[in-house]
Order: sequence, then structure tokens, then C-alpha cells
Amino acid sequence: MKVKVFSVLLLLIPSLLFAFTVSGSEAQTTQVNFSEYSISFHSINSVLNVGTTTMTISNATFNGTVSGQFKVMKQTATYLVSEGKTTHVNGTLTVHVNQDGFVSVRSPIPLTEVEVSTDSQNEVVWAGAPSSEVQGYAYINGTGTLTAYFLNGTSMDKIELNVSAEGNFTLPINYTVNEPSLTIKSTSESEITVELNGFERYHSGNFMMNGSSYINIGGVNYSLSTSYFEGKYVPSMIWRAMTTGVIVGNGAEVNYMNVEFFGVNGTEAGFVRSMFVSNEGQIGFASNSFQHSRLLIVRYEGVSLLSGPTFTIESNGVKVMVVYNHDNVSTTAYVKGIHKVQHGLLVKIFVNSSSYLFVNSSNATTVPQVKPQLTHVNIKVNSTIYNALEADINASGYALFNLTVQNGSFLLYKNVNGQLILVNHEDYFISNNTLIVFSDPAQQYYLIYTNNTSQVSTSSSSYTSTSSMSSSSSSSQSSYTSSSTSSSTISPSMSTSTPSSSASSNVQNYTVYIIAVIVVILIAVGIALLLRRK
Repeated sequence: MKVKVFSVLLLLIPSLLFAFTVSGSEAQTTQVNFSEYSISFHSINSVLNVGTTTMTISNATFNGTVSGQFKVMKQTATYLVSEGKTTHVNGTLTVHVNQDGFVSVRSPIPLTEVEVSTDSQNEVVWAGAPSSEVQGYAYINGTGTLTAYFLNGTSMDKIELNVSAEGNFTLPINYTVNEPSLTIKSTSESEITVELNGFERYHSGNFMMNGSSYINIGGVNYSLSTSYFEGKYVPSMIWRAMTTGVIVGNGAEVNYMNVEFFGVNGTEAGFVRSMFVSNEGQIGFASNSFQHSRLLIVRYEGVSLLSGPTFTIESNGVKVMVVYNHDNVSTTAYVKGIHKVQHGLLVKIFVNSSSYLFVNSSNATTVPQVKPQLTHVNIKVNSTIYNALEADINASGYALFNLTVQNGSFLLYKNVNGQLILVNHEDYFISNNTLIVFSDPAQQYYLIYTNNTSQVSTSSSSYTSTSSMSSSSSSSQSSYTSSSTSSSTISPSMSTSTPSSSASSNVQNYTVYIIAVIVVILIAVGIALLLRRK
């Protein structure tokens, strides 16, 4: 029994300490759709050789949840292709696309490959022995073209159909086709490793083909856009590149694409990485065609996506894309904090260095930090004279400025055309005993400490001063007027959840002290119990 009591205390104390020091420590779940296909078509026709056609198809696919790099088995089969009987096909090609990229195709003609092209990037959805029903995954940025390939004797024909990122699509088929005969020549199996590393935002990227040093591009620059992801158009960064290399004896064109998607508060929501290689050539009596496709779609579960009014601004010389909707923001920048202000959101972002921006449904702009000119004055509010700190702001638009404050209640006013207007409590917050004020834009502010706020009963009052001071007002005014007076105390710092302006830093400190005392008492009680039971 002694051991049990002491064990409970030992388990309790670390759990209390852990609760204060760790937040958001749960591992992020990653949903992956991966596919890699290679299709090689080789044909020889000569006087001495009536004709030999071979088709080699490799495929490796994985759909599931992972926590890091993973391995996939790749199957390869080589077929001898010969002509068969001719038949007439009359039917309908049916395509279904889900918003998560799942593609299913039903065809009256057996297919050997399905390919999708979107934003000038090709992706193989599926490839294999001829089949009338196939399925796979593709990334479609809004709209694209689906190409269905099929064998017509010993040659390859195709059908094209326009598709979008979600929906059902059909195309009537009326075609005379030679049904080929396929004989398996050889099969093999190998293992490939897939890495899950995305590109770092606001940095150049590096592409390479399966680790190959002779088909790679480094220092690829990015562009900003909104791209389709999980049913919404969200802020994204896109890296594209094209090069040439030597594959199966011929020069090949290699196209790379990487798209990073961002959710609420700039959180990484996932990425798509696509590589497509193609070449066609003929040497003497031999003709060759080759296609290789690798597609990786990654989704980080638990990330909220946001679509809405979209803006592009410049911060620290770098362009930033911002989406706003119902007091939420999504952006390509790193988000360090968010505070809801009266007419929108104040967002602290990081791109090269920290900066602030203001955004709402109709506007997004950077917010400079200015240093106010401070003067101690006396102001009269409803027949009561208060000692106040006057802050003169030299800014014509939105701005942020700081005031060092003491513990206790205070009132914050601004001068609007000679009237003292109580500043809306959403337009300021406190961090480390520093009052951070969002100017909207007035040019003169007054900080009043008071322990008897009942003396001030209106939000619009005339003011007088017992010392010399400037009385300039801004050319634009806030449309908000408070209907009652409120006093403020030290509040939590700016965070992704809107801070309250009524909490006290003293209370927070006392709470920590009280919990620490409780922990010490529990330890003492546990030791005392052990000593008594000995």
C-alpha cells in the first residue's frame, strides 16, 4: 500500500508539469495517394520480319496513411502483341471524378492507359493489361483533359474527354477496332522507396527523377496562386520545371510540378508532386514510345481549408497571398499570431522577417509599426481630470504602435475631430506588459489609468488640457462609437485564438504560484505517508 500511494504521487506531478509545457504534441496524420507507371511500346516492321510488337508496363501504387517514408512494390510485365479479329464498338465512355482526386473509368473498348492533363502537366491515372473498368488517382486543378488509350491491333489509339475536378462525364463511342491478342513474355518485381518531404515555402526547389543525377533541376523558383485542393481553391505555391534526358536510348522530355497548399492560419494542408516523362522515336524499322509518370498526393489531416476573397500583397519585398472569410485567414506566409480587430483581422506573419497585415473581405494591406511621440498631460472627461499619456502618431493609414503599461485598469481614447472616442476593445491587445494599439487611423491617443471607471460614463466627451499639447486628428475616422464605457486590464498576448482584453496577468501569475504550492504540498504529504508507514 505504501508503494501505491507514492506511485500515484509520482504519476500526478509529471502530469501537472507536462500540462503547462506541452501543447499540440499529437503526431500529424498523413494521407497519401501514390502511383508510378511506365509504359513502353516497341515495334519492328521490315521485309524480313513480318512484325514484332512488345508492350512493357510497370506499376506501383499505394493509398493509405503513413507517418514518414514508405516502400512500395513495383510489378513489371512485358507482353507480345499481335492482331486479332476486327469488331465494331458502339457504347459510352463514362468517367467519374471525386474531389479527392479519385478517378474511375468505364469503357466499351478495353483500355491500356488513362492519362490526365491539367495546367500543362500530364499524369498517368492507370496503366495495365487491357481492361474495361479502371481506376486510380489524379490531381486536377479545376479542369483538365482525360485521354483514354487502347490497343487497335498492334498500334495505340486514343480518345479524349474534357473533365473537371469533380463530377460525372460521358462520351459516345462508335468505333471499329481490331481486338489484339496479348501473350505474357516476362514478369518481374522490385521495391521502390517514396519520400514525403515537401518543398519549403519561399525557397527554391530541387527536382530529380528517382534519385538520378542526370535528369534533375536545381534552384527552381516558385509562383503564387490559388489552386484546387479538397473541393476548395486555396492559397498555394507552385514550382515547375522542364528538362531533357536520356531514357531507353532516346532523348526524353521531363516535366516536373510541385504544388504546396495552405489552410487556415497558414498551416500546411498538403502537397502534390508530379513528374511526367515522354518520348517517341524511330530508328530504321524500329519505332519506340515511352511514358513514365510518378504522382504523389499528400494530405495532412485535421487542417481546415478556406476559400473566399483573395488578395496579393507585398511584405518585406516578397509577395504574399491572403484569403479571408468570416474572421478566418489563410495565407502562403507563416502566421505567428492573429488578433480580431473591429473591422477585420490583424495578422502577424513571417516571410524573411516578421510583419503585420490587416485583412477583411474587401481589403488587405501591410501595417507599419510606428514610434509614437509621448507626452504626459491632464485631460478632463465629464468634469473629472485625469493624468493621461498622450501618444501622437505620425501615420496616414493603418499603423501599430506600442505603449508600456502598468498593472491595473485603464481607458484608451482617441481624438476624432476634437472629440474623445473610446477605442474599441478589439483594436488593442497586451503582450509582456506592452499595449499594442491598432490605429484605424486616428493620430492622437490617450491612455488613462483609473480605479473608478464609473466617473467616466460616455464614449464621446470633450477634452481640455492643463499642459500644452497638439490636437490634430486624422482625415479618416472609425465608424464605430462605443455605447458605454469599458475599462481594460492586462490581457494575454496575440495568438491564433482571439485574446480577451479583460483577463489579468496578475491572475495568471497567481494561478501558476498556487499550482506550484499544491504540487509541493502533495510531495510533502506523500513523503510523510511513507515515513509514517515505515
